[in-house]
Amino acid sequence: MENVFLNSLMVGAVLLGCAVFSALASDPDSLYDYIVAPGVNPANVSADLFTFRAKKADRVAGKLIVQKISLADIPTLDGAGVSMATLYFPPGVANRLHLHPRASELLQVTGGSLFVSFIDTMGHRFDQKLQPGDAFVFPKGMVHFQINLDPKNPAHAIAAFSGANPGTIPIATTVFGSGLSVEVLQQSFNISKESVELLVAANTAPPL
Repeated sequence: MENVFLNSLMVGAVLLGCAVFSALASDPDSLYDYIVAPGVNPANVSADLFTFRAKKADRVAGKLIVQKISLADIPTLDGAGVSMATLYFPPGVANRLHLHPRASELLQVTGGSLFVSFIDTMGHRFDQKLQPGDAFVFPKGMVHFQINLDPKNPAHAIAAFSGANPGTIPIATTVFGSGLSVEVLQQSFNISKESVELLVAANTAPPL
């Protein structure tokens, strides 16, 4: 009888822990039906504040197109805990190594095929080939990428995020385009000065 009681306590503790973790793992719940941006008169709220109008993106050969729909695009996503993006991959093009610090990502292929992968904190890599209708989860904060390995056909995907403002940190641009010293980059990646300079030049945006 005592063992049953102890087991019940342990199960209860685990369930409570899972509930607390789940509550902390996503955006906090809003106390309101919706949140409007500062300066917006609640009396003037209309459907337009909940609407995103698609922007036409010109398809350039060899260029990834990502159309994000996040807090910056729909302010009433504040408190909603969701956002999304549509992605267009020309043949052979990758969505380069990056991470989202504030949200997990669920990506579904809607056309073509994608090879996807993420790396966890133990250095384990999780690779998968996705066909239309297949979906894959990238846990929050994990470095990941997607690439269209098809040399002839484009690929399309939709990504959903567990936060209204997931953020994106592109690895190469952040590391080599941030102005870190050559010495730090050399020692961090164990590469030559010449290699560092090439990578810095390739990942530093030209002045406007």
